Amino acid sequence: MKKIYLIISMMILAVFQAQTVNIPDANFKKMLTSNIPYMAKDLMGNSTSIDKNHDGEIQLSEAANISKLNFRAAAAI
Repeated sequence: MKKIYLIISMMILAVFQAQTVNIPDANFKKMLTSNIPYMAKDLMGNSTSIDKNHDGEIQLSEAANISKLNFRAAAAI
């Protein structure tokens, strides 16, 4: 019975763990996680930041909300 509780609790913890996008290029990741205005557009077409919770990582849910990236805005800064 203890094994069943252990397995169930491990499954629950796995569900609540945030899944992050792996970006191996440190400079590209720094640019994506910075708050550069007008660099990203959300699904509604509004300007937004990619790293919504400002933790320095990009979760799958944050990446799924982005529809367009503008690298010219990032290069201008």
